[in-house]
Amino acid sequence: MVEDRPLIDSGCIACGHCVEHCPEEAIEVTVVDLDTDEEVTYQLLGQEESDVKNGTISIFSPLGKAMIGKSVGDEINVKTPSGERQLEIVEIQQGSRA
Repeated sequence: MVEDRPLIDSGCIACGHCVEHCPEEAIEVTVVDLDTDEEVTYQLLGQEESDVKNGTISIFSPLGKAMIGKSVGDEINVKTPSGERQLEIVEIQQGSRA
């Protein structure tokens, strides 16, 4: 588990190198919606691999970008098509790609 360090170094988002160029590893992030208490786990992947319906999101999506540099316990605000969401990061794990 990599909970003690930031999710992704902020210098990596410009090229997406940390996620897009490591084919075996992915970052799984569990968040809780602070309005609904719903807990969801997302897998952060490159833009070509993302599929929100299957729980994978692009590091270049609004949610992916909001997670950059964040750690467990951090709250993030994300603007989505259905409105603004306030989430708390509850777990971060390095894992294998789906």
